[in-house]
Amino acid sequence: MDVKEKILSRATEEFLKNGIKCMSVQKLVVPLGISTKTFYKYFKNKEELLEEVLTLLYIQQFKRIEEDSNTENPIHLLLQIWSMAFQRENDVNHKFYYDLHQYYPEVESRVENRVGQDFWKEFRHLINIGIENDLFLKTTQPDVVLEAISVLYSVSVRTEQFEKFGLSPTIIFQNTLAVLIRGICTSKGLDDFEKYNQPIFENN
Repeated sequence: MDVKEKILSRATEEFLKNGIKCMSVQKLVVPLGISTKTFYKYFKNKEELLEEVLTLLYIQQFKRIEEDSNTENPIHLLLQIWSMAFQRENDVNHKFYYDLHQYYPEVESRVENRVGQDFWKEFRHLINIGIENDLFLKTTQPDVVLEAISVLYSVSVRTEQFEKFGLSPTIIFQNTLAVLIRGICTSKGLDDFEKYNQPIFENN
């Protein structure tokens, strides 16, 4: 792992664990044993570093969808990806998202515009495959469903809205996004939904 990769890896860990605002360049470089001068060889400032971190996070998720969207059952893939996302983001400090929205909205917007469009394009493709194979209702509007998923996901895992219930990420997933996905399934799709959803529920 080269110096830039080490910086990105450490920054990702720190941002997700402690938030963005409190992390200074100095706090970042000391544990890595490098100087601030070395940091500025690779990044102009903390904002540029954050943008690369966000881009990498998006790309990692995007690759999983892109690789499997034409081979995996659409219902299986949707359930698997989003249940894993719920689990993963359970370890992320809510302060990260607060800081991102409050102090760095331009960075978030740039990354979403650059990478997010490809991300949603793959999800749209996945839903359309489900419609073509009679797994999702013909009346399903992919863009509307994706918007609903995005809103529900953000509220469920990136705010404190559901913490009052004291439930695991899997249970929250089962009662939010899984219900949404189930709602667009045909009779044929419901068989697959039960087949793939039950193991996720039992294994977590």
